[in-house]
Amino acid sequence: MSSHQCPNTTPGPWYAEGGAVVVDTRELVCCGRIHPMDGSCCGDPDTAGEYFQVAETSEQDARLIAAAPLMYEALANLENDDGKNMPDTAWKLVQDALSAARGETA
Repeated sequence: MSSHQCPNTTPGPWYAEGGAVVVDTRELVCCGRIHPMDGSCCGDPDTAGEYFQVAETSEQDARLIAAAPLMYEALANLENDDGKNMPDTAWKLVQDALSAARGETA
């Protein structure tokens, strides 16, 4: 988990599949080792992790929702900036977006 993950959210990775937002933490466990979910296994594979749908919406909204954790992390990394390398209005937008994602009121 990233140190900049929004608190109290479903851990990712999140993906958009059509109009569905899904969380997929599955890993293929084969011969005691973790393999990618591409079928490359040396025996009888087992799957560890979860796969579930978080939301159903339009395809465009699903892509935006699925990207939210990455956008939050990107903004949180900007939060460590001293605020002097970007215009004040941009810095305020970053702070407002992070506060909104955390459920804090303005």
